[in-house]
Amino acid sequence: MSESSDCKAGALTMLDYLEKMALGALSPKAEKVVTPADRARLEAALTRLRPAFDELAKWFIEPLRQTKPSRADYGYEQIHHFIAAAVSISSMGTMSDSAQKLAEFEKLGRARDRRAANSPQRRERQLSILRAELAKGGSRREITDRVNIRLEADKLPRRDEKTIMDRWVKKLST
Repeated sequence: MSESSDCKAGALTMLDYLEKMALGALSPKAEKVVTPADRARLEAALTRLRPAFDELAKWFIEPLRQTKPSRADYGYEQIHHFIAAAVSISSMGTMSDSAQKLAEFEKLGRARDRRAANSPQRRERQLSILRAELAKGGSRREITDRVNIRLEADKLPRRDEKTIMDRWVKKLST
């Protein structure tokens, strides 16, 4: 692949990336999160994106291909940099209503997971696993490994040796 086709390919790859992001946000999966106003803006932007790129290339870059190919390559390279910078800047800017809604969903999900992680049933299950493994005996490391294997089997998160052998054993003592 020549350098000139590399520059154009880079710009087209960035264009494809933008289209993929927009289509993902417009997918049925994102329907709960993307507000109708954001959906309308995305649809309008997606409709204009490729034609705008093609017109820019047609009128300002491709005419240079015959007489000054390095300037045409430079044009595509600059489009690539421009799109990359715009994506970076826009991702750091203000949050749209859809992004705020998604962040709120994420926050609620993490809070729900924390509540479930601290449920009395879950704690009791962890302690019953520990009781059974302590009864079998072995070193701290062996007991910790066996407890973690059983925790994973029950789809519970693994714990480090200090948590299992110090904190949980202390709970068993009380």
